[in-house]
Amino acid sequence: MCTNDSTEEAADPEPEVELVVAEPVEVGPAVVVGLDPNVIDLFPLLPFMIDGPVGFGGSECQICLEQFVHGENVKVLPTCRHLFHDHCIKT
Repeated sequence: MCTNDSTEEAADPEPEVELVVAEPVEVGPAVVVGLDPNVIDLFPLLPFMIDGPVGFGGSECQICLEQFVHGENVKVLPTCRHLFHDHCIKT
């Protein structure tokens, strides 16, 4: 046996809507973060080798996560040895 003991009132067909208008906010100039492009240009640009030296940062770009192609030029960060596409690290 199924009964509906709901005591809820019917929903208001036209709910109240509150309109809020924000005041304009003045913002400053954009802030550039990251390394200076001249510093990035100093990182070595080397051809990626599938059977490359152990200790290099994997087989994919750490920014776009695409797999590198054998022979493709990649940027190598000196300390951590992570690999990046040249265009990804400059963006």
